[in-house]
Amino acid sequence: MSSVPEGGYHDDPGRMHPRSTVFGVPAALAVQPDVALCLDIALATDTPEMRGAGQIKVGGGVVLSGFSKAAGNGIIPNPLLVRFARQTAEQRGIPVMFGVMQGGLTDGSFMQYAGRGIPVLDLGFATRYTHTAVEICSLSDLEALAA
Repeated sequence: MSSVPEGGYHDDPGRMHPRSTVFGVPAALAVQPDVALCLDIALATDTPEMRGAGQIKVGGGVVLSGFSKAAGNGIIPNPLLVRFARQTAEQRGIPVMFGVMQGGLTDGSFMQYAGRGIPVLDLGFATRYTHTAVEICSLSDLEALAA
């Protein structure tokens, strides 16, 4: 059940997406986190049909997502969180790839506007053939993400 009142949040302009019951916004409004780290897939571009679309490869480590853009929204990664993630990965010897997602969103795309705003960072792992019966990823990428 949503914590969003039936009429939305018309009394508080700081609360975005009135009537929203998806995209992590109700949870963000209830918890009011200091930061949000979204863990999701990243489209691998190391196959012939994706050649030239980026440099994300399965087995290449953690994907630190930069800006994403899809119809009506996108994510602006918090620069302090980006720096923290890069420094942490370097200190732990975790390989990092940098990606920009076009046409896809994570919950962070909406959570960043919840309440008074939540600093957001998208982290992920490379996958091939997403949303198919043969979708794959590398266990070493998942382990690096968990580290």
